[in-house]
Amino acid sequence: MSVFRSYDIRGVFPTEIDTAFARDLGVALGRHFLGVHRGKPALHLAVGRDMRKSAAECAPALIEGLRSVGHRVTDIGMVTTPCLYFAVQRVGADGGVMCTASHNPAQYIGFKVCRELAIPIGYDAGLKDVEKIMGQPAPAATPGAVERVDLDDAYIEFLTKQADEVRPIVVAVDGSNGMAGKYIEKLFSHFPAKLDGFYLDPDGSFPHHEADPSKEKNMREIGNRVREIGANVGFCLDGDGDRLGVVDEKGSLVPGDLLAALLAQDALRAARGKAAAYDLRSSKVLREAIAAAGGVPLQSKVGHAHVKRLMAEKDAVFGSELSGHFYFQLRDRSEFYADSGLVALVHMLAIVSRAAQPLSQLIAPLAKYFHTGEINFHIDDSSAALDAVRKEFADGRQSELDGVSVEYADWWFNVRASNTEPLLRLTLEGDTAAKRDAGLERVLAVLSRFGERE
Repeated sequence: MSVFRSYDIRGVFPTEIDTAFARDLGVALGRHFLGVHRGKPALHLAVGRDMRKSAAECAPALIEGLRSVGHRVTDIGMVTTPCLYFAVQRVGADGGVMCTASHNPAQYIGFKVCRELAIPIGYDAGLKDVEKIMGQPAPAATPGAVERVDLDDAYIEFLTKQADEVRPIVVAVDGSNGMAGKYIEKLFSHFPAKLDGFYLDPDGSFPHHEADPSKEKNMREIGNRVREIGANVGFCLDGDGDRLGVVDEKGSLVPGDLLAALLAQDALRAARGKAAAYDLRSSKVLREAIAAAGGVPLQSKVGHAHVKRLMAEKDAVFGSELSGHFYFQLRDRSEFYADSGLVALVHMLAIVSRAAQPLSQLIAPLAKYFHTGEINFHIDDSSAALDAVRKEFADGRQSELDGVSVEYADWWFNVRASNTEPLLRLTLEGDTAAKRDAGLERVLAVLSRFGERE
């Protein structure tokens, strides 16, 4: 599988991506940016990196490649991916590159690329062209300048302005040894909440657990800590700080789509009539919650490029994905759309602290349907499998926004090819547990003819 993925570039260091690759990528990206901004002889680009040792080696090589094409680079150092998006706005850059492998294990490294206004550059929006010109010689140019800028204080100030009043509560935070941990203590110094933080030191070897809050096993420690100290809420961040996992005061995991319902309703309090986006794997209760708050529900394909594009097109104030990505309509000098684990955290601080009831009770009315979560299948012929699904469930209302979705009166499901792995992914929900289980049995009977469940 190519290191050029649907949304970013990602591979094992140094066998798939090394410093030579990073420099060549800088040259190719530099040439691509010149094509996007025709008429400009050189551009201003921001570059950040995460805490991996491989990032510390690859980021300077990337910068060297960008400069060799003539671009001016603002190096913002070791930051979260959302901070890179913020930096593009704050320093007035034409685009940015983040050297990170997000939540992937320690042996991985990669790059996330955006244009101005944090507009993502995915495979279909430019990375395909970058892949084609990788390794070609750089055109002759006077090397661009590089400046090192520390935006930590400015970013903390930006984060603190994202929520209204935060009242005194007890909060546990698991930084997962990812990049968000760098900001936690400074951020909480601006709020009356009592912090119990752990694994806050950025460490790219991830010595305690994977930096992926979408996996339940990685949420166990934060759940235990909440119960031990009697916290009101617990948060867990991922490797590069663009996702958030949450447990309630009982230490129980709050599903991403139910959490999104709370955040969407909060965003719509001051923006009634505006739109909120969600990916099509999410519970239908999210669509209902957005409508009940006076918002316009927008169903999106899976993936940050699709959610951000839809939000920009429809002037949406909020967006979400089942995996714990929460997107916000933000402003710093100009309006932009970005996902951020810490912005979501700050909003949840305000929601939980001002509520007259605990988080579990806020979530309870939303847990009205029965969802399977995402189920993966190793299937070689995904096209044949999807065709079989279309035929077997022809009596349902079908749509093909992303893969195949089928909806009945009291249950629905979606089957789609993964954008990052050679898998088919199934999500299914029923109005009752019996409807969920019966529907799942039917879909499994079809998919099992083509491959194995993970």
